[in-house]
Amino acid sequence: MRGNMMNSLLSGLVSKLIFFLVLIIIGFFVYRYITYDPFTKKIDGLEITLNTSAITNTMGEGWSEVRAHEGNQFVVINLTVNNASQASYLFLPRIPTLDTVKVKLVYKRTYEYIYDSLVSGDLPGSMIAPRAQAAGILAFQVPDEFTGSLNDFQLVFFSGTNRSITFDLKNIPQSRSTAPSPERGNHGLDESIFSDILNNLDIDNIFRLLDQ
Repeated sequence: MRGNMMNSLLSGLVSKLIFFLVLIIIGFFVYRYITYDPFTKKIDGLEITLNTSAITNTMGEGWSEVRAHEGNQFVVINLTVNNASQASYLFLPRIPTLDTVKVKLVYKRTYEYIYDSLVSGDLPGSMIAPRAQAAGILAFQVPDEFTGSLNDFQLVFFSGTNRSITFDLKNIPQSRSTAPSPERGNHGLDESIFSDILNNLDIDNIFRLLDQ
């Protein structure tokens, strides 16, 4: 009799533990989905967010208008750079050193292009203070024949520490505007949603239901 009671208690305890473990696993994946941002990656203390991309043959307006060379178009990336380090950072200096972050646009993992410094705005060469951010554009001139779609392009940031991060432009929303735009959020969801769910979850009541 006592053995049956022990077995029943152990069985109930195991069921509760399994249920609680499943709850934790589900919660973990929900949290990861809410907080994961495929448009933001980190390298050497910098948090880089790609906001939009565009293909155009002209940059600027009026007297400041610049046209791509004949047979080329601009691939324009709108991005925000967050300096998460404790020191100021010179982003994409005109004369790069071994330990600075650099960038290239790659087509089909074969052809590489550097940004056009004349039309890439003020972002290259920007001194970003600690815990501050800078927004702007990077423009690359590529052949017309490659610009039917951005699906085969990758934007690669790399540094002298042999680290690199890669963005597939097929995942970046396209825009007709080449002007800087606001930093994008994470799936349009608020991380507080998940914490509210956990705070309002009555574990004791769940266990009482399991005992019934």
